[in-house]
Amino acid sequence: MKTFVRSGKPEWDGLEFHLDDPRIPDSIRTGLRPFAEQGYAIFFADTVQGGEWWVLDGENLVEGFWLIG
Repeated sequence: MKTFVRSGKPEWDGLEFHLDDPRIPDSIRTGLRPFAEQGYAIFFADTVQGGEWWVLDGENLVEGFWLIG
């Protein structure tokens, strides 16, 4: 059974990140790259599973990424 791996800190909840921010895990950054190149915003959302990286188009969720171990 796969488990979620923490991918950020709770205090990052709701913060917007640039793709080149070193706090974004490399494997997450790879998935985010095509969206960032299109101008979508990247946010971290703290969750009980360990956090998710969200791609937003305004207020609409386009895609979510998380780490699974």
